[in-house]
Amino acid sequence: MLENDQAKSAASVVKLDHALQPSKIKLIKQGQLISYFKDEEDKMIAHELPELYIRNGSVYVSRIETIRSGNIITEPCMAYVMPRERSLDINDEMDWGLAEYMMGDYKISFK
Repeated sequence: MLENDQAKSAASVVKLDHALQPSKIKLIKQGQLISYFKDEEDKMIAHELPELYIRNGSVYVSRIETIRSGNIITEPCMAYVMPRERSLDINDEMDWGLAEYMMGDYKISFK
């Protein structure tokens, strides 16, 4: 944000796993798989899919005008890409268990 005076906010993101690509999300209707968002266009291999990112909730930075308008973030929003091993999103007990495992047995540091 310091290098882009047009940016109103910034958020940390992590690269989305190729298995979670929107083009791979399906509905099941009467036992048949149906594309939910868009057709895969025969792109099944990870390197053929675009790199997508998802906010990980770790860092949000906004200009004071953005906050005063009642928003946490707004466009244009800059991205701060974080490594996957530092991007644990804890929403339930399984996520918590994974975080404990990574900090304990697996010896991953979150510093």
